[in-house]
Amino acid sequence: MQRQNNPTAEDVKGIFCDVYKFYLKYKDSKNDEEFQALVNESHELYKKYNFDLCKNMLLEVTEVIDNNVKETNSHEE
Repeated sequence: MQRQNNPTAEDVKGIFCDVYKFYLKYKDSKNDEEFQALVNESHELYKKYNFDLCKNMLLEVTEVIDNNVKETNSHEE
């Protein structure tokens, strides 16, 4: 699959909306099963949009979610 680099305004709107919904859905992930679902859905979103913008946003949001989970877990210990 060849990656595209210039999304249209509609593509950008869709990417932002879907990545935000993705964040809301997984921001409180607590176990490996939920994290695997996050990974699977991120692949599906990237296939849907296939733009660098989408890939980069998904990577950043996943890192934010991962860091939040680690921080929450460290406070619970």
